[in-house]
Amino acid sequence: MKRDDLADDVVKQIIANVRECLDGTERKPGVSLRLIRRLVEEKNPPTRVDDLLTAARERCVGDPSIEVDTAMLQRRRAKGDKDALQRIDREIVGIWSHAAERTSGLEKLDNLTKAVDYARDRGQTDLLAAATTALQAIGIDDLDMQSFRVPIEIPDEEFIRWINHFTQEDDWRACIMRFSFGEQGTPPTGLVEENRAEMAKDTSIYSIVRNSKIGGDGLPRWEPQDDVDHDMQRLSDLEVLRMQVYAPLFAKALHEIGVVHRPIREEVEEFFAEQTSLRRTYLGYWQTPWPGTGAETTKPVPTSSRRRSRRCSAPSPGPSANRST
Repeated sequence: MKRDDLADDVVKQIIANVRECLDGTERKPGVSLRLIRRLVEEKNPPTRVDDLLTAARERCVGDPSIEVDTAMLQRRRAKGDKDALQRIDREIVGIWSHAAERTSGLEKLDNLTKAVDYARDRGQTDLLAAATTALQAIGIDDLDMQSFRVPIEIPDEEFIRWINHFTQEDDWRACIMRFSFGEQGTPPTGLVEENRAEMAKDTSIYSIVRNSKIGGDGLPRWEPQDDVDHDMQRLSDLEVLRMQVYAPLFAKALHEIGVVHRPIREEVEEFFAEQTSLRRTYLGYWQTPWPGTGAETTKPVPTSSRRRSRRCSAPSPGPSANRST
């Protein structure tokens, strides 16, 4: 049985609660916004909901996320009113742009990126141009980013065992040929099943928060759009990490082959001149999209990941490799 009188009483109570939140000295934007959203979702919303939305936006000025959420409710109320929708869309771009003016570093970058994305999605070409110009004016030094190193210690016995895999043959040519199969048949990125299993154990904040890929000019290049993208990004990052770890190890293995077997330079040059496929393997080992790796199974991430891997990790024979990277 329908009880319109009870429904009306509930609506009146919600309006009273919203007013109490908006007029109080303590800011409770989340509470008031959820209550207003409930009114907006009504089949026949009360006429006072528009006044509540206006008051809520005025109260949350300076908090762009809450203000945009409130403006989106206003946009929902303006459905069918082209002029009102156009005005609200421009206001939303302005919210993010003004927030960028009050912030710096990565926060400014994030605010401008949201302004650019929304302006592009809503066809606000003039605002898009202005936000893009402001975004491009941010330099890499403006982001206050920091580099850090994390040493990875490898036990001596494990390190020796791994190196011996490449040096234990009687002939240095056979040792070199082992590289054509990678690290005991394993791609430089590691096996995808093992990488996924390791990802499942990761409970760090990084495993939860989505991250944008930023180019050398400080501009955002790519960011995950959903959970699938996020998982593939994490998998790609793990593969890059493995390549960065293995690079100095392979360089050390090449160096140790020279130390143990002492091949003559002319013989080495002649060997590689004959072994054209092996020469290609040395390059292909670090550039090939190995089947089943995250870099191969996801399209937005792989190119940048593999390029970054080659820049950071491409091994070169020499004595400078060590057991920490």
